[in-house]
Amino acid sequence: MNLRLLLVILLITPSLGIHAYASVNQPPKMLGQKMIYDPVGQKIILFGGSCYSTSYTFYGDTWSLDTAKNEWTKLTTNGSPSARFNHAMVYDSDRREIVLFGGFSASDRIGDTWIYNIADNKWTNVSPQTGPSRRSDPGAAYDAKAKKVVIFGGYGLGDKIQGDTWVFDVEQKTWTQMKPSNKPMGRYGGIMVYDSYTEKCLLFGGHLEDENGKDYGYENEVWAYDCAGDNWEKVSTQNKPPVRYWHDLSYDTDGQRIILFGGSQGGGNDLGDTWIYSCRDKAWTKVASTENPAARAQPSLAYDKSTKKTVMFGGADFVVAGNFVYFNDVWALDQNKQWAKLVAGEQSTTPTQPASGVPGFQFVDVVAGLALATMILLLVKRR
Repeated sequence: MNLRLLLVILLITPSLGIHAYASVNQPPKMLGQKMIYDPVGQKIILFGGSCYSTSYTFYGDTWSLDTAKNEWTKLTTNGSPSARFNHAMVYDSDRREIVLFGGFSASDRIGDTWIYNIADNKWTNVSPQTGPSRRSDPGAAYDAKAKKVVIFGGYGLGDKIQGDTWVFDVEQKTWTQMKPSNKPMGRYGGIMVYDSYTEKCLLFGGHLEDENGKDYGYENEVWAYDCAGDNWEKVSTQNKPPVRYWHDLSYDTDGQRIILFGGSQGGGNDLGDTWIYSCRDKAWTKVASTENPAARAQPSLAYDKSTKKTVMFGGADFVVAGNFVYFNDVWALDQNKQWAKLVAGEQSTTPTQPASGVPGFQFVDVVAGLALATMILLLVKRR
């Protein structure tokens, strides 16, 4: 075998997919996308997202992640919502459907309601006659006891922060505005999950503003909503994570606990910490993992029941004024509270000097190429 052929083998090896955390097909770098876990298909489903560089790029694709294979699949669906990010998206465990509401799109904030039937691979705009006003960034969860979707707050037209509570009857396809006597202060960027232990929707964090438009910064309280009683109650918790918004939560259905990662405190101060909230003990514990994802705001999390891991994708870190570092990496937090990277993705929007010395290829690519080339050369010599 001559040197020229050996060099060809070396250079084409990365394109053959020999790479740590290989994922040939995956979503682009983005923030504000939403994910759910489908326990029937044992896959994570993602929709939407955005990336900003002088102008917004909005994404309207539906993706599926198989964590057993660490592989993404872009789904060709029957129908689709328009491209958007920071929408509400929850999993209806009774019907194996996804309910999506609102978000921020190319036409400002929107207020449409869509249902995705996973078995039929079909998106349907249900177009209820009444519903919440147009908004992005609400807290949202599917109340499995009441069998209804609950949303709270959000970022409305004219940058008006909302503080209302709505429920969506999935069977009747109707929205109803609730009138709780006690409720949290209006906010956007707060995240909500359903807790099967207390049978309530739990809300954490957010950027707060009162009805007169006064800014109250960020929060680190847990609020519980009882759908049947139409009542919000602040939960007294042990220990608390720092205040934040634009984080994400996932609910560990096996341990009846909430996993929190990342978020922002405004002014470019993005967070990379991980906390676990015990719904039984009403206590927060900070996670000490050997390896951790980079700090970021607006990632998406989902609890994968098949692997008993919390999976995280994407987000962005606000570095300097007007500049973001976007991510499309995939991480998983196991039951031992350790993070591990599943799919590497591209870590930065800015080019980096390759460590391999071969332009365009990473060090692991070149090592794999050398190994393959050496093996082939030895086989040829044996002949």
